[in-house]
Amino acid sequence: MSIIGKMPLEQRNELTVELFNGLEIGDYQFSKYIPDYLGIIMLYLPPKELDESIDELQKILETGNEKAASSVINTLGVMVENYSIYKGKFMEPTDIREKRRFRLLNLIIKAFAGYNDVCSQEAFWTLGIRIFGGKVLNLAEKTEIFKHCYKKIMSLLYEKKEGELDFYNDAAVLNHIYRYISQYQAEVGAFEFPPVRKAAFFPGTFDPFSLGHKAVATTIRNMGFEVYLALDEFSWSKNTQPRLQRRKIMTMSIADEDNIFIFPEDIPVNIANPADIKRLKETFAGKELYIAVGTDVIKNASCYKAAPVKDSIHSLNHIAFARESNEQGKSRGEEKRYPITGEVISLTLKKYYEDISSTRIRENIDLNRDISNLIDIVAQNYIYDRNLYLREPAYKHILQAKEIRISTYEERSAACLAPIKEELVHRGYHMDRLSAYLDRPGVRTIYIESGVRNKKMAAFAAAHRVETSQLLEEFADPSIAAHVREQAAGSIAVIGAFFSGKNRTISNVSQIVLTEILTGSCWRGTLLM
Repeated sequence: MSIIGKMPLEQRNELTVELFNGLEIGDYQFSKYIPDYLGIIMLYLPPKELDESIDELQKILETGNEKAASSVINTLGVMVENYSIYKGKFMEPTDIREKRRFRLLNLIIKAFAGYNDVCSQEAFWTLGIRIFGGKVLNLAEKTEIFKHCYKKIMSLLYEKKEGELDFYNDAAVLNHIYRYISQYQAEVGAFEFPPVRKAAFFPGTFDPFSLGHKAVATTIRNMGFEVYLALDEFSWSKNTQPRLQRRKIMTMSIADEDNIFIFPEDIPVNIANPADIKRLKETFAGKELYIAVGTDVIKNASCYKAAPVKDSIHSLNHIAFARESNEQGKSRGEEKRYPITGEVISLTLKKYYEDISSTRIRENIDLNRDISNLIDIVAQNYIYDRNLYLREPAYKHILQAKEIRISTYEERSAACLAPIKEELVHRGYHMDRLSAYLDRPGVRTIYIESGVRNKKMAAFAAAHRVETSQLLEEFADPSIAAHVREQAAGSIAVIGAFFSGKNRTISNVSQIVLTEILTGSCWRGTLLM
């Protein structure tokens, strides 16, 4: 590490690639040592190569296994912790260099907001132990990071559902953050946060939160607003996913975006209710409040058609965005149809984002296609892992009652196979051996019959009891006998015969007869092998 700054750029790049390969293996025995070195070496790469390496880290974080992702989170923590060494190494504008630092920080925060518990714990631990509790960053550097992310961390903590292990991990991390806050207040004084921005209230069902929704939110954010996303409880016109599922997808999708937050769920807002609009204005007191809605909402929602009253939706400033290209030329005319007394800002999106719809996302999910160009990739993994947004088939199977008879589990002679003897011979069963086995003492059988009048044997099974001392005699193979002896103890039941007919009237008849013989063997105190 002491000579990395003297190595040629090509060798630094090669060394980074080799460490990346070790990181992707995911073997904790080796990968646990990589972050402390990879995080420093990457900070000696030129800006272009550094950004490419960060892109690769992000891919592993979003699509890799949890062991590799945990190592990536630690690597990002090391880079944030030591990022000051990158200043002055290469010619690049200060704002680009600082933007990169906050990108690294936002990737850690996004991992904290993710649905993988291990990665979430690791990300929060990295924030607390390495960044706010570490000794590498000075107080001023910690303060700059804290002012950038404190509100995002607070909102994500509110959204997070803690398990027992999360509680102890979070307590340890918060302890370090509180110590930093106490140190700052003792040595410097009160915090001075950035000036208050204009607030944009963006409600919707967000089923799911797509890249189109994200494009609206980020565009409004870039106009100088703090954006607050409010999730509707349900929709009368849409068959939505459960609220908490939609809220989790939305939280993960915007976790790495600055100045975009989730509106608290304990403050319900119905835009048609003047009392809720009044409470919304009081919530954002001191800020210039806007509401972000589509032009189709302004055109069709009943609350806009109603006569204006005090604190009605008409009194709010509006950011109106067109959902389709054919509406963009008409947006201002549609806004003036109703008496909106507040300021109206028209927003135009790129055609690509306008075409992203819930219907299109569902169609791609049904076809098992990649939807990463329609939705955040972490949200995509969450949807596929939990089988969300799969549409039910138009025609469902009708459940019908069918008569079957299951015999008792007892000893029977070979004569019980007479009804299916021809089928057994046709399918290659050795009848002499089968008959000799069934006539042995201690062999118990069970069978399934279908139908009521014309009873037909659909499945058949037989098993017998074996002691551990008889295993070698039973299997005539020392290795098999040794393996069974290691895996089981006491009495063992061995299935000596099994038959399943091609009966279309009984579904999964093989599984049924196997379950019944398992039940009979367990009832008699033997372990089936």
